[in-house]
Amino acid sequence: MEARAPGRAGDGGSMDDAGEPMSDAPIVSCAAGAFAGVERDGVRLFAGIRYAAPPTGEARWRDPRPAAVPEGVT
Repeated sequence: MEARAPGRAGDGGSMDDAGEPMSDAPIVSCAAGAFAGVERDGVRLFAGIRYAAPPTGEARWRDPRPAAVPEGVT
């Protein structure tokens, strides 16, 4: 895992009004994609990272499948 652009994000979250990552938001890149987080009280938080594809339809009772890798920073 590679962490880039360390810094503090504002209390409003890690995305600006246009849905772009804030310049001071911590960003982590891994096999699941690149994700913008927030830093609060010295702790970096990254939420909404999927670990598997949704188990819908025929996949409901099967082994988990990898989640799709989003493009850009999520």
